[in-house]
Amino acid sequence: MGAALAAVVAPGCEIFHWHGHTFELPAGAERLARSEACAQQAFSFGGCVLGLQFHLEMTAAGARALVESCPGDLAPGRWVQTPDEMLRESACFARINAAMDALLLRFLPSV
Repeated sequence: MGAALAAVVAPGCEIFHWHGHTFELPAGAERLARSEACAQQAFSFGGCVLGLQFHLEMTAAGARALVESCPGDLAPGRWVQTPDEMLRESACFARINAAMDALLLRFLPSV
């Protein structure tokens, strides 16, 4: 699973995050991704579970809805972008959506 994630998400790729909490990895899980801001960004467990703490599914409309509905989550901080920064480049959503599609396709049984 780590190879599948690495194949579709390049190191340094900007991905949408919206979380204020994190977690410890389950016993036996393998960390697949981390960031400077959050140690647990992706993990696999037992060869059949993939856990992601980022949002490849996010769209510009979804991000706009979060910004409008949850402004209290955007307290200024080192890792918190402004709404304008989050919504400025709509092409980034197309890139992360393409990565999600590619990742999901890797899990389809071949026919």
